Amino acid sequence: INNARKNVFVWIIRAMLDTEAGAFYTLATNLRALILEVLPHGTLGLLAWEVGDQNRLRYIFLRSIKYAWWLGLFVAAASALAVPVLVGFIFPKYQPAKPLFIALIFSLPLIGASRSQEERLLAMREQKLLTARALSSIVLSSIALFIFLPIFGILAVAIQNTGSYLFRFLFYRRRMIKKYPYLRFGPMMFLSFGADDRA
Repeated sequence: INNARKNVFVWIIRAMLDTEAGAFYTLATNLRALILEVLPHGTLGLLAWEVGDQNRLRYIFLRSIKYAWWLGLFVAAASALAVPVLVGFIFPKYQPAKPLFIALIFSLPLIGASRSQEERLLAMREQKLLTARALSSIVLSSIALFIFLPIFGILAVAIQNTGSYLFRFLFYRRRMIKKYPYLRFGPMMFLSFGADDRA
């Protein structure tokens, strides 16, 4: 599904802007995909093992979201400083892709947090929900690109991307709280650090 979405987006960008813009998008997203590998996303087995213990599952889940958010923010900030310099040195003709990359990279906190939500849903065998969300994302994101590309140019991709991941995060949160109320959390969870975080 991810490959299909990327191919659709490249086609839309080339059709509405030009081939060069499509190349900038491809480079920026590929660089972000490489950096995403730095973010850990291996709690699925642990979550599946703890499905029967709500307290333990809540503990693991909420901390995985919080730590993924903060790690994503740290990696995004470091990448925004370092990667554009490397791109300018290695791929000088792709310098115009740097603003797009910087705008895209700051979606990492949302990506990390939503990955943790997806691992939780997979552990609870909610594949239908995940598939429905992924397919609807392609349609809604494509519509957003058609609307914003003529207005904002290639940076519309970053607007669409951040909006898509924000919608994903909030969508998962709402569905999970409705079905699993013990997983409820608020924004202050991201700012609170106590003895449990050092355990």
